[in-house]
Amino acid sequence: MADNLTPPFTGTGEAGVPVRAKDLSGTGAGPFVQLVGLVDEATGNTDVGSAITTAIAATNTALATTNSELTTVNTSVGATTTAVNAVETELTTVNASVGAVTTAVNAVETELTTVNTSVGAVTTAVNAAEAELVVVNTSITATNTALGTVNSELTTINTSVGAVTTELGVVNTSIGATTTAVNAVETELTTVNTSVGAVTTAVTAVGAKLPTALTPAGGLQVGGKTGNPTSTLTRPANTTAYTQNNAIASNTAAGSVVVPSFTASPAANGTGRITGARLVTNASSGWGSVAVLVEFWTAAPTLSNGDGGAYAIATGAAHWLGSVSLTFTQVGDGAYAAAVPNAGGVIDFALPSGTLIYWTMTIISGAGATPISGQTFTLTPSILED
Repeated sequence: MADNLTPPFTGTGEAGVPVRAKDLSGTGAGPFVQLVGLVDEATGNTDVGSAITTAIAATNTALATTNSELTTVNTSVGATTTAVNAVETELTTVNASVGAVTTAVNAVETELTTVNTSVGAVTTAVNAAEAELVVVNTSITATNTALGTVNSELTTINTSVGAVTTELGVVNTSIGATTTAVNAVETELTTVNTSVGAVTTAVTAVGAKLPTALTPAGGLQVGGKTGNPTSTLTRPANTTAYTQNNAIASNTAAGSVVVPSFTASPAANGTGRITGARLVTNASSGWGSVAVLVEFWTAAPTLSNGDGGAYAIATGAAHWLGSVSLTFTQVGDGAYAAAVPNAGGVIDFALPSGTLIYWTMTIISGAGATPISGQTFTLTPSILED
C-alpha cells in the first residue's frame, strides 16, 4: 500500500519532527488514515513517543474493526441492491440491513471521535515542542549576542596586548642600555676602588707617621721646645773608694749592670739636641771638686767591668752620641754639677728607633772619691726638640 498524506496532514512531533500518515483506503482520498510515527523528512528516522504509540495502536484497532464493518456493509448493500431490484418486498430486509449499516456507521463515527482525540493529543505535544524550540532559539540568540560581545572584548584585549608587547620591547631596549651603562659604571667603580685602595694605603702609611694625639705624649713633634727629662743611677750598697777612671754603675758585676736612660723625644725616631746637663748626688760630703765624665748613647752599651772596675766599653761604639764633663760642688745635703757637651757645646741626635737615650759615667779626677752606700746620681739633660 502506498504512503499518502490524505488529506495532507502536516504538523510537528517531538523535537519538531513532522508527522506522516498512511492512507488506509488505498485510494489516496479515503477519510481514514493510520499514523505511522514521527518521521524526520531529511533522514527518515522515526521517534515515536509512548503516548502517541498508545493512541496509534488504539486507532489501528478501531480502523481494523471499521474495515471489517465496511466489508459487511458493502456485502449488505450489494445484497440489498439485488433484493430491491428483484423484489421490493425485500425492503423490510433491506431496511433491517440499513439499520445494521447505520449501527456500523455510528460505530465508525465513534472510532473517528477517538482518532480525533488522539490527533489532538499529538497536536498538543507538537505545540509544546514548538514552544520549547522557541525558548531554545531565544537562548541561542542570547548566547550568540554574548559571544559577539566576548569576541569584541577579546579583540580589544589583543590590541592592548599588542600595545603592551610594544612597550615591553621599548622597556627591554631601555633595560639593555641601562645595563650597558651600569656595566660601564661598575668598571669605573672598580677603577675608582683600586685608586681608593691605593690612596687608603698611602693615607695609612702617612697616618703611621702622625702622632697618636696632639700632645708630646702622643708623639706630636713640637719643634723648638726644651725638655728636661731625668734619670737616676743607684750604685751598689758599699763604700769602696773610687780611683781615677773607675766606672760608676748599678752593679759590681759587668753582666748585671743596668744602663740608665731618659726619654729624649716624645715620639719614636725623634730628633733634637742635648745642650747641657745637670748632675745631682745625695752624698752630703766628700764630693766637692770631684770630676766625672758622662757619655750618651742611642742604645745601651755593654761594659767590660762593673762598678768600681776600670771603665771600658765592650760593645756599642756605633751608638755613641757625645759626652759632658762635670765637676761637683758640695753642699750640706749633697753635691751638684752642670756643664755643656764637650764637643761644640751641643750633641745632635736622631734616634734610629724608640725614644730613649742611655748614659754611662766614670771618675776622671785624679784623687778619686769615696762613695756612700747606695749613693744616687740624678741626671737632668737639657734637650731642644726638633
